[in-house]
Amino acid sequence: MGIGGAVGSEAWSRYLRYAARARAKPTFDAEERDRRLVLATSIRQLLEGARGGEGADWAFDVAVLDPAGPPYFLVPPLARGWLSEWASSDSASLREALAGFVEEDLSPQARFTSFAEAVARAGGQGAVEAQPNIVLALGSFFNFALAPTELPIMRQQDFTFARRIRGEVPDGSSAVEGSYQDNLELARAVHAEMDAAGIPVRDMLDVQSLIVVCSQERDVWMWESAESRGERTGGDRRGHRRPREVYLSLSACLGYDAPYLLEWIEFHRLAGIERFLLYNNGDRAAQAELLAPYIERGTVVLHDWPIFPPMIPAFDHCLEHHGEESRWIAFIDTDEFLFSPTGKPLPELLADYEHWPAVGANSLMFGSSGHETKPPGLVIESYMERSSDPWFNSFIKSVVDPSRAARCLSPHHFEYHRGLAMDENHYAIRGQVTKSVSVSRLRLNHYHTKSKEEFEGKLATRLPSDWVAGRRARAGWLDELPSERDEVILDFVPSLREALVRSSAPR
Repeated sequence: MGIGGAVGSEAWSRYLRYAARARAKPTFDAEERDRRLVLATSIRQLLEGARGGEGADWAFDVAVLDPAGPPYFLVPPLARGWLSEWASSDSASLREALAGFVEEDLSPQARFTSFAEAVARAGGQGAVEAQPNIVLALGSFFNFALAPTELPIMRQQDFTFARRIRGEVPDGSSAVEGSYQDNLELARAVHAEMDAAGIPVRDMLDVQSLIVVCSQERDVWMWESAESRGERTGGDRRGHRRPREVYLSLSACLGYDAPYLLEWIEFHRLAGIERFLLYNNGDRAAQAELLAPYIERGTVVLHDWPIFPPMIPAFDHCLEHHGEESRWIAFIDTDEFLFSPTGKPLPELLADYEHWPAVGANSLMFGSSGHETKPPGLVIESYMERSSDPWFNSFIKSVVDPSRAARCLSPHHFEYHRGLAMDENHYAIRGQVTKSVSVSRLRLNHYHTKSKEEFEGKLATRLPSDWVAGRRARAGWLDELPSERDEVILDFVPSLREALVRSSAPR
């Protein structure tokens, strides 16, 4: 999203208000500060190792730069690739360049200049291509590791954005961009203004985090400002309110789900889903037969969908052909169960999020729970052991306002005309994962494997061979990583059993 004329005092005030809200996030320290301090320690060790004697063991591993996944890298992916290329082509010159950061009695600017000169020499020898923005990002990153509370990591796009919002540089100008010292002075000025605005920034570690958040989440606070002025009141992408046939629909692609399909449908009806927009991709005849009564009543709309992989084109089709029917559409998979742990129906809960284009619900990963073969009983009562690993549970599925969604980007997330998806606590999600897992109001239980025998059968039946290895590995990790017993969903069991009896479905 371009900033257009949104510069100067009004825009800067909005920037600072959003920074204050981001700083007040209860998980700010865990997501922003603690992670950076741990990373600074590991990078210092890397730099000190580079300074070791000529015969000392030293090897560069790009993974040490930032163990977090996208889109929350502290070092941009292009810079990571660039550094890996340099390490592969001439590790000796890279080691020399990194060792310069731990030379004693050098100022931050001198260390940065030394690194830039080493890059220029390596570029002259064909080891790596000198790219100013990458040099800035990496040079500032290694300086940060030596004094993380004093020196910021600088991604040029984030600092340029802050500069433009402050009205310091006309849009499109690059007169002062790319300079380490200029950006350091900018960061110090922002620090002073955040202090003056009463934002509790303790040091540069907090400031650099907020510079990144305000830049990367600009669609939220710029779009939110339009909302507050009454320029948008819900409805379609032009701001016009339209009546919808239903409040909440659910869209999913069916594979070979007949044994579990009725449980999944009836569970979500209990949770508050009014209509199911389904794409029949696998065992199409059996699934169509099971769903026939629901189709007749209008509860299910079933599309024959032979496309593989099915989900992204199916979800785009759903937006285009069913977007005007529903206020919200939840896009999930048939091994996922969406509900609110509060016990509230989903429509009642979602009323609190109508300001936003989407809500992302963390998907908690359940493995086999030790079942070698299919156990008796419902899925939701048979699998009680779930991963306690934050990475597994940080992925989201999206509940989307279709009038504000532009297209599906992955099975997990969408692009919106304006704004970003929010988590259950009304904090922005950049991409398909959250920084922290929160499931007190909205969650999915993702029964990824079910029993081991069923999982192997699914791999053999449903997936091309080049997909199988990754899914088998993930299932293995689920059963090997720490897990915990999770019985939250069991409150639904009595009502679900009654619903299945009423629908004449087998238990």
